[in-house]
Amino acid sequence: MLDFDGLGDIGFQAIGECSKGALLSLSKDCTFMTGTKGKLPMALKAAARKKSKAANNRSTANPVGIIERSANANILPLERNIVHHFVRIVNGLNIKLSENIRFMDINPVHFRVIQILYEHDGLTITELREQCVIAQAVFSRVLKQVERRKLIRRVVDENDKRVYRIYLTKKGVATYEAALPQASKVIDEALSNLSAADADKLISLAAIVDRSVNP
Repeated sequence: MLDFDGLGDIGFQAIGECSKGALLSLSKDCTFMTGTKGKLPMALKAAARKKSKAANNRSTANPVGIIERSANANILPLERNIVHHFVRIVNGLNIKLSENIRFMDINPVHFRVIQILYEHDGLTITELREQCVIAQAVFSRVLKQVERRKLIRRVVDENDKRVYRIYLTKKGVATYEAALPQASKVIDEALSNLSAADADKLISLAAIVDRSVNP
């Protein structure tokens, strides 16, 4: 079986010169096959060899994927890029958590908001956003989504009428307590290959990095 793709005019000319005794058929993947009688003409074979040689020359001259890199490229290899690892971990956990709590009509970001309020109810909008570490424009949308689900309520601060404090509603408390086992399961599975001591150490180290990044 000979690949005909890209042989050009030489290949078509060779097909035309093929002896009547040779049986040629075009397969679905655009390759030509010789039958039991006759032989594929030399011109077609030569064209195939020429094509193969040209491809090899291109590969040798400019190998695919080979790019000139700076001498500083190894300052931060991927395996030591903590952001790469943390993003993969967070994204993977969020995907699994999303699947487990979708039936409650909340997503992982909503869960984080109500978890923070469950433990620190009555935060101002600014304090809650800083705890979530979400850009202000995005956080405003998230807060509206959680509010539409009647999981939180806004209350004017007694000492400053310009400030709103956020509290969980009864539905918010119930939703969090129902979602908590699902979230705990996802985290336990993620830490399942660590000993209890290593898991505790990992959490402590992550908290140190968190305080460094988000003082």
